[in-house]
Amino acid sequence: MATRIVMPRLGDFMTEGTVVRLAKAQGDNVGQGEVIAEIETEKLNYDLEATEGGVFHPVVDEGATVAVDGLIGYLLAEGEAVPEPPQAQTPSSAGSRAAAIPPPRSRPAAATNGDVVPSTPGARRLAANLEI
Repeated sequence: MATRIVMPRLGDFMTEGTVVRLAKAQGDNVGQGEVIAEIETEKLNYDLEATEGGVFHPVVDEGATVAVDGLIGYLLAEGEAVPEPPQAQTPSSAGSRAAAIPPPRSRPAAATNGDVVPSTPGARRLAANLEI
């Protein structure tokens, strides 16, 4: 069975990484622990290692930016075919999903006619100091 190679999360705030270099070419045999790609993030460069042995099949090119958990490639058994890519979301389903999200509620306008605006004592003191 094909093993997916995905973009690892290398930090709490990491959302994507760039495949700077593919250390192995398509069809190369890879052993467990061998470096297969170099990943660049905002803060570091990381050597991505194979978690198991197999035949390397990348699905992205060097320089590609991939989201965290996004597919970089596969490790296949000898003679195994490349899996079909997952189905892309159709425009109709994307449109219905967008329609299901309610629009954001607007905030009530601030009182401009001299009404008292609810505020904390610290905010009232700051406003008095600034003569607002």
